[in-house]
Amino acid sequence: ESEKAQDAVATATNVLVVTGSQSTEGADRSTLALDGEAMIDAAAKLNHNIIVACAAPGAFLTGWRDSVQAILTTWPGGQELAHALVDVLFGEVNPSARLPLTLPMTETDLKFTQRMYPGLPDPAPPKGCADPCLRVFYDEKLEVGYRRYDSHNIEPAYAFGHGRSYTSFVYGNLTVSLSQVTFDVRNIGGVAGAEVAQLYVVPPSSRGYQQLKGFHKTAVLAPGRVER
Repeated sequence: ESEKAQDAVATATNVLVVTGSQSTEGADRSTLALDGEAMIDAAAKLNHNIIVACAAPGAFLTGWRDSVQAILTTWPGGQELAHALVDVLFGEVNPSARLPLTLPMTETDLKFTQRMYPGLPDPAPPKGCADPCLRVFYDEKLEVGYRRYDSHNIEPAYAFGHGRSYTSFVYGNLTVSLSQVTFDVRNIGGVAGAEVAQLYVVPPSSRGYQQLKGFHKTAVLAPGRVER
């Protein structure tokens, strides 16, 4: 906020914004917005080379994503988070992780009804239930997470399983049997890296949504190397 800080951001080659959000076991988060959204917006107005590192406990909003160059999702990383973050930023480690959840465009993407969230008043609340005591109905059944996005044709900000690397991979030589799927993963980029291959299928009884049926992380492959 100070003039000195603004000058430092404006003249820096790259700017790292570290932010996140908090949660507790006793209540839902009041918003999916990150605590540092105002800081991200302010930095992006001063410098085009913004990198955002997010230590969030779950899904979060990225309405500012088009104004930054990269987003690193660290989750609650513990006491070694800073060292791990520096290793990835400076290329000592090539990132290979994938999102374990979907990042929505808005907080209402999933189109839950009132009875699904936050719930309806319980006509017979159990003893000790806080006022108002709400009963939640799981009407989505198996349409949880990315399955609901698929079945309702909802476009996410970042899909389940999304992730980037400092290198590139291609898949080839696909072989499918009744019990196994195999294929080659080749590093076609300029640096070593690992890839997480994911297998999705659409069973006839799935109501149209795909299901993750398997995934495998390769070894760290040098440029040109292949793993099957």
